[in-house]
Amino acid sequence: MGGLVAINNGTITRSYNRGQINTSSVLTGAIAGVNNGEITNVYNEGLIAVDYKQENQVAAGLIARNAGR
Repeated sequence: MGGLVAINNGTITRSYNRGQINTSSVLTGAIAGVNNGEITNVYNEGLIAVDYKQENQVAAGLIARNAGR
């Protein structure tokens, strides 16, 4: 789960999140849950509230899992 996208396979640039995210998802990022592409010039001002129900949950201010640039 992401504030902008769940999974990015392309390009995200000059973007931001200001909204609150309430989640119990395994991977949560304010910009992207998973990045396989390229993310540049982004920021987050929103709150991420996570209801941890599993040991492997990850919450991040920008990207929860980054495999891209």
